[in-house]
Amino acid sequence: TALIDLDQAVALDDSDDRGYNRRGVVHFRKKDYDNAIKDYTQAIRLNPHDSILHANRGDAYREKRDYKRAISNYDQAIWLNSRSASAFRG
Repeated sequence: TALIDLDQAVALDDSDDRGYNRRGVVHFRKKDYDNAIKDYTQAIRLNPHDSILHANRGDAYREKRDYKRAISNYDQAIWLNSRSASAFRG
């Protein structure tokens, strides 16, 4: 299954945020929000400037009805997006 493949990918390279994010997405789709949050959190530790990771974790917190944490993650995602957009404007 996808989860087994992603477990192996993370085991082979635990410094790649994409593996944790992908595994988090699989957990999220299975409604395993706690494990999704763990994977998104590890992905954020590895790549704190990726707004998608913060938004994904916000989605998991939202599904757990932890709205305060969800909003905090969404705020961070928006802030990171605005910083990246301003870099293109010069």
